[in-house]
Amino acid sequence: MPKCLCFMLLIFAISAPALAQGEWAGRDEAFQLKAYARIASHSEEAANLYADASEALEEGNLFFAKLAFKDVLDQAPAADDAMRGLARVEYLWDNFEDAEGWARQALGIRESMENRAQLAFVLLAFGEEERNGEALELVRNAPEESPNELWPNYSLFLAAHRVGDVEALKAASARMVEIAPEFGAPHFFHGQFLAKAGDWDAAELSLGRAAELGVAEEEIALAMLKLELGEKMRVQRSARGLIWFGMLVALVGVGILLTLKIWFERRRPE
Repeated sequence: MPKCLCFMLLIFAISAPALAQGEWAGRDEAFQLKAYARIASHSEEAANLYADASEALEEGNLFFAKLAFKDVLDQAPAADDAMRGLARVEYLWDNFEDAEGWARQALGIRESMENRAQLAFVLLAFGEEERNGEALELVRNAPEESPNELWPNYSLFLAAHRVGDVEALKAASARMVEIAPEFGAPHFFHGQFLAKAGDWDAAELSLGRAAELGVAEEEIALAMLKLELGEKMRVQRSARGLIWFGMLVALVGVGILLTLKIWFERRRPE
């Protein structure tokens, strides 16, 4: 795996829990409203408890959040949204096995991208090859199925890094720069993919944005160097192509002139 991928994985390993309990916990507002409506169809009291639990999770009050999510399940035992909330709480407490258990229960009750994303996020915490592969497959279709939802695409972004799946990373980076433009890492990799595609100006802008958002200067410098080298190579290839084309045209021209000369000499009367 490229060194820059390994470097960014270290950043993700440190920052992912903070992101989970910080501002991102409440980013998918439309999704939260849907979750509230699903629980309210079973119990209005359970729905209110779920709202309290979600707010506590967003604020980092994990103890209260856990109690409230469990109260939701007392009122609505099949509330997969509450199970997913418990999975997130246990994850933030580093209780990864308990988190996996809750996430698998949620997915067993309702097959959905948000439940797959939560399970994928937990599986990546183990750092095991088999679990990493399962995580990637769970969310591989997130850009198509949930193009505007944060957590599925973020889970894909992490899983693609861990497994080293370039195409999945490319798709996830493209979505993440739209969904969460304040996060630097997707800009960093999106810029490199743009450079690989030959879109040099857009690549430079994306890498510059990554630098503004805190991606390590040495990584940006390395990417910029590669960008400059790639541009130089492209220019050199274009120049060489023009030279070869000019030589070919010259050879064809000489050939035509020689052919005409021979033809006229044969036509000249004795």
